Amino acid sequence: ATTGTPIAEGRQTNATRGTQTADGPHPNAISEAPATAAAMDAQTAAAPAKPLVLLVDDDVTLLQMFKERLEAEGCLVLATPFPEKAIRWFYELKPDCIVLDVILPGHSGYDLLTVLQRSPQLFVPVILMSALYEKSDRMKAYVLGADDFLAKPIDPDEFAVRVLNKIRRKQSIAKLMPSNGSKHAGTGTALSAEGDADQGAEHWRIAILDDDPIIRNLLQRRLKDWRLDGKAPEVRTFADGSAFFEDDWHRRKGNYLLILDRMMPKINGIEVLTRLRADYPADRYRIIMLTGVGEQEEIAQAMRLGTDDYVIKPFRLPELEARMLRFLQGNKG
Repeated sequence: ATTGTPIAEGRQTNATRGTQTADGPHPNAISEAPATAAAMDAQTAAAPAKPLVLLVDDDVTLLQMFKERLEAEGCLVLATPFPEKAIRWFYELKPDCIVLDVILPGHSGYDLLTVLQRSPQLFVPVILMSALYEKSDRMKAYVLGADDFLAKPIDPDEFAVRVLNKIRRKQSIAKLMPSNGSKHAGTGTALSAEGDADQGAEHWRIAILDDDPIIRNLLQRRLKDWRLDGKAPEVRTFADGSAFFEDDWHRRKGNYLLILDRMMPKINGIEVLTRLRADYPADRYRIIMLTGVGEQEEIAQAMRLGTDDYVIKPFRLPELEARMLRFLQGNKG
């Protein structure tokens, strides 16, 4: 696999395995990958920044459809059925737009909107959507500070246009605001792998769980030159979930980002996700699930279990890296 090209989906055939050396993939498999953090910075700077959209709805099938539609328009989308996770993402990642369903588990979209409005220094357009579309419902949303109200069922194309219009409005307002001197200020700002040495963020550990040695080695080599607040993150790879849990490394202090393949021997990705969410603090473990094309039911299951994001194989390395950096450095505003 090379930078900007998809990583092949599925397990490796004997012919593909012939490209590996005893230490991992044959050098030709990663020959075009940036060898240094500086090269990665140049690549990141050259790519246009993607605006971040948060989707919150208890209908995970709808979340998948809207996520796919917005990402086709160049957005980076995080989707969750959990209001508490949405609030945490709001403060940590500073999104460019939030879309809330009115009816959510444990809370209403109105409740969530009220919480978000307590931070007026963060201008983030909020769109509510609901099958309840009486005048009283719309008026309540607008009085609480909603920027738009959409009636379900919603046409995906109209949905995308309404969200993109709100993002453009935010971008226009951001241009009029005085700069605070931060290179991360503004809308949808790309974050480099180098980071800022003076920010003092939490220590991060990155775990790559995939039974494909090519993917493990490729990602590990890409990450070895990353710097987060001047420090190199700890990176370890595991061929399955059993090896991950048997290593006490996953219990150490600090924050973890897991790149988690769904299909693995012994303990698969869904089982790892279930165990982590049941036995470990959710705010310490960010999880990006790797899934295959056509695995909508499996994606829905992962979302209900609490995965933070998912990427469908075959995927492009810059896309995965952008999602990783959103979690690793997303709290810098």
